[in-house]
Amino acid sequence: MRLWDVETGAQVLRLDAHVGGADAVAFSPDGKVLATSGRDLAIKFWEVNSGKLFYSIVDHDKPVLTLAINADGTRLATGSGDNTVRLWQVG
Repeated sequence: MRLWDVETGAQVLRLDAHVGGADAVAFSPDGKVLATSGRDLAIKFWEVNSGKLFYSIVDHDKPVLTLAINADGTRLATGSGDNTVRLWQVG
């Protein structure tokens, strides 16, 4: 995954996030955390400034295809190819 500054066109961050490819991303409301999901069934949480992985969840049976973080950054919704939607406490 790559994160770009749209004003300058400069690459800000590169992450080797998921084996087999990534499917979804979501930023925390303050922009400090990036949640990613991919074909490896993992949901990963990254510090945007450093690119450091600080937390992972593997709980779905098929790839997580969509992510959404609520407005106060305390919950993450995930939707998977296993036909489930889950709500996680993250803040």
